[in-house]
Amino acid sequence: MRWKFAPPLTAFAVLSLLMLGGCGGGDQPTATEATASTGVGLEGSLQSGGGRTPVSEPTFIEVGKAPEGIAYASGSVYVANVGGNSVSVVDTAGNKTVATITGAKRPTSVVASPDETRVYVSVLGKKTVAEIDTKSNTIIRRLPGNGGQLAISPDGRWLYQSPGAAGVSRTDLGSGTARELPGTDRTTVYAVSQDGSILYAQRVDSGDNNSLQPHLVRLRATDGTVTRDTPLIADTLWSFAGDMLFDPEFGYLYVSMQGMNDGFSGVSGTTVQRYDPTTLELKGTYDAGRDREVNVELGP
Repeated sequence: MRWKFAPPLTAFAVLSLLMLGGCGGGDQPTATEATASTGVGLEGSLQSGGGRTPVSEPTFIEVGKAPEGIAYASGSVYVANVGGNSVSVVDTAGNKTVATITGAKRPTSVVASPDETRVYVSVLGKKTVAEIDTKSNTIIRRLPGNGGQLAISPDGRWLYQSPGAAGVSRTDLGSGTARELPGTDRTTVYAVSQDGSILYAQRVDSGDNNSLQPHLVRLRATDGTVTRDTPLIADTLWSFAGDMLFDPEFGYLYVSMQGMNDGFSGVSGTTVQRYDPTTLELKGTYDAGRDREVNVELGP
């Protein structure tokens, strides 16, 4: 699905999939939930003023059980089905699933290499990262992993996994070796700056009244040092970042904030926030709807 954001004077396309059924994070759908949690949808646009105008009527595409992470590559969207132990390949021209990749037990996060020849999938069940060739749609390599969120550097050299046992893990995709970035516990990296030097992440700290306070942080990619830290604007005590996107063309950082009803019983609403990536100043907020999870990816 595509969202269109319109920063001042310009616009760019963002591809996003709505996850139906609320069965993410490794939860297994029941028999009655399975039908409602095996689809992804296409719809909508967001304007700089905060309004929401549909591009077309929603188109729902059948994938696997409990779709979670998504990534766009080579004309297809790759969807990790955490409840189906598979990765669905959706053709964006025909809006249909054209392939199903197996051999990934409880896949979660998905990222594509900058040249779109590879897709990396975090496999929670085996604590590995599956490397998929987008031409053959087969798994060609398995890397050490922790089942967490993935982010990749714009040059395609570094893969970031978080949170690990001791924090964010940085993997050299050439050699396959990984190391932990010190002091990055409770930190989840979602996006990388265009030059690869800065990581954009959420760090969750304890707040008042037994609440949890999410922070938007900038980290140095080489050693994990925090260079900027600001509290994320949350609608409820249970609002957290679900995804981030750095747009190199217009220089904005987009954060998908997902509010939970009470921390346990599903998504109550989603906003997409636009930040200055240097100062981390909030520049705009867009309503992305209720009862859905939204991931954001740049489309073609």
